[in-house]
Amino acid sequence: MPTCRQFRPFAILLLPSFLLLTSLLPSTMPLSSPLPLNLSQFSTNYINDGITSRYPKAFLPKLSRPSSVPLNSPPPSEVLIIPNFLTSEECMVLIEMGERVAETGEECEEYLNARVNEEVNEKGVSSEASELITEHMDDSCSIKMTSSAGGGYRVRLNESDIKSMLEDKVKYIMGLQDRSEGFFFEEGAWERPTPRRIVVRDQTMVKYEETNGVPPHVDGKDATLLIYLNTVEEGKGGRTVFVEDGLAVKPVEGTALLYKSKTELLHFSEPIKDKKGTKYILQLLIDYEHDYKKGDTITDFRKGTSYVY
Repeated sequence: MPTCRQFRPFAILLLPSFLLLTSLLPSTMPLSSPLPLNLSQFSTNYINDGITSRYPKAFLPKLSRPSSVPLNSPPPSEVLIIPNFLTSEECMVLIEMGERVAETGEECEEYLNARVNEEVNEKGVSSEASELITEHMDDSCSIKMTSSAGGGYRVRLNESDIKSMLEDKVKYIMGLQDRSEGFFFEEGAWERPTPRRIVVRDQTMVKYEETNGVPPHVDGKDATLLIYLNTVEEGKGGRTVFVEDGLAVKPVEGTALLYKSKTELLHFSEPIKDKKGTKYILQLLIDYEHDYKKGDTITDFRKGTSYVY
């Protein structure tokens, strides 16, 4: 596994090539436009569907791997970066929703954040974080992490709120407008995506404070949508770092990252360096790939219904 190297400025990474995406229709307009992007095959072609929108640009940088990576290794992974995916007002609403849940003490316990927090609270250090840092971040890494740092506080948000706010946008940018049933929320692997359904495994807000970060990991789902709900000042930490590709993305309010990290695309959250600093993100872990073929009968055992694909 390649180890973490020096991370080049984000702006430089955007210069070689980028995807200009006229994206995301207003909610009053039908989502009938041509497929702008499908995660199954990223494209660097210029796309313009003639739609005026307040989401004018998305950048798909072509990345260069560190020199330590063999030339015959797979091509660099790609991360779709979407400025202004959410408005300031939408970000504030989500933060307030998350803070209300956090006040109840209902931390989401299924993921790495909570496991790290539990170990740090009990022993002062996380053995899981230590193993991940040792394996994936060598001494030459320009971004440092410690296994004694917390993993941020993660809370699950209301499903109906997330569905109404994000479903149409996510279907559009992923080219899944034909999924008529939209989001289906289920953590358990027994529920799978269908030609009509997108399964959201996780819809959580994470709050990171001083020293908080997440060690290198993969997400284990077909796609990840990560949305920055506030801006972290330059040099104050909080960047999302894609280890093998040398990409570090600064948190900017309303900006979304869309990427595939089921078994690859190792990444981590850089610790917050400012004593008064805070970073909020919203993360959706999404399964959308299915192996149904035309003519297959698909049964929904919950509803007792079926249909032919």
